[in-house]
Amino acid sequence: MRRKNKGHSLGVWALVLFIITGCAGPANPVIILPSNEESRVSLTYFGNKYEPENVQVIIDEAHRLSNLVNDLLDLSKLQENKIELHIQDFDLTQLIQTVLYRYEKFMTQDGFDIQFQPAESVRVNADPDRLGQVLYNFINNAINYSLDDKRIVIRQRINGNRVRVEVEDHGEGISEDKLNYIWDRYYKVDKTHKRSSAGSGIGLAIVREILELHHAQYGVRSEVGQGSVFWFELSMASDSKPVPACAG
Repeated sequence: MRRKNKGHSLGVWALVLFIITGCAGPANPVIILPSNEESRVSLTYFGNKYEPENVQVIIDEAHRLSNLVNDLLDLSKLQENKIELHIQDFDLTQLIQTVLYRYEKFMTQDGFDIQFQPAESVRVNADPDRLGQVLYNFINNAINYSLDDKRIVIRQRINGNRVRVEVEDHGEGISEDKLNYIWDRYYKVDKTHKRSSAGSGIGLAIVREILELHHAQYGVRSEVGQGSVFWFELSMASDSKPVPACAG
């Protein structure tokens, strides 16, 4: 998911310069001047000032490349067991609500309706940052493959001492013959889809590695034309009992 930020990291600006000089040549003068206003960037090339919306295309591409590099590094570390999980007891329900809070502006601007109304609050013993990463990937995936129906439903189901989190979209769905491949890196169900083309194709591969490190169960249910439900399931913390959830 692309979101405009008020500032851009040094890494992104370095990528912007790399993209421009790669096209213009290192000998050509290029000046990029960020301002305090959101998305207001000016670029001067051979004395010609380019409009901010044109420069934004370059910045968006730099963000995409930066995210791709970070995803590749993350996946490599996960596959080589070089990432240490920081396991702790925490409120999974609250984590989901925190993740959704960061989508509020996006929902307002793009018209998505992301619903989560848990009846109970549950605690798990896991790495909250990594499970947050799983949630972001599942929600972003639901957004990327949504069609006209922009409703996304997140459910938290408790069964005995286990809790399952589901992210349901009402998009185009996935055919049965492709379900076995979606967890592979670089695999995309529909490479021509407008939103999905912006992704790295690595997100679900990262999700798989994180959930397998947690010894969690995970999967997807999908039907073409009916949407998809991505889910993962964990044991609740040993001393945890579900309590009524607070309003998010």
